[in-house]
Amino acid sequence: MQSKLLKIGITAGLCVLATVVQLLMAQWFTDPDADVCYLAAVVFVAMLYGRNYALAATGAVAAMNYFFFAAPQFSRHTNIPVLALEQVSMLVLLGSLIAWIGGRLHKTRTHLEALQGLLPVCIHCTECLAFV
Repeated sequence: MQSKLLKIGITAGLCVLATVVQLLMAQWFTDPDADVCYLAAVVFVAMLYGRNYALAATGAVAAMNYFFFAAPQFSRHTNIPVLALEQVSMLVLLGSLIAWIGGRLHKTRTHLEALQGLLPVCIHCTECLAFV
């Protein structure tokens, strides 16, 4: 059982790692909506720790995305802040959806692991089910 502080640290570490990888890969992705690394971080956090930590990771990666990849607010191009807001809102929407799905999967896996000790058969093996 991991402590909450360790879970928060791992979540933040994955978000920072996703930002570093996204910054390194920015030269190959010309599309500003290519948030592959950010969404991968949210998926990993959702599978590891569930919905609440994945929602926190979504907020963290959205803030990092806006900070590192959005254009300056006072640029000569008037439509760039609107595009940056659309990009971040899409990231938050997808991240929230992934957090919800990953949270459900995490909860189901936790329940199955708890039931595994109670059942006379293993849940991973179909050969055991033939004897029941």
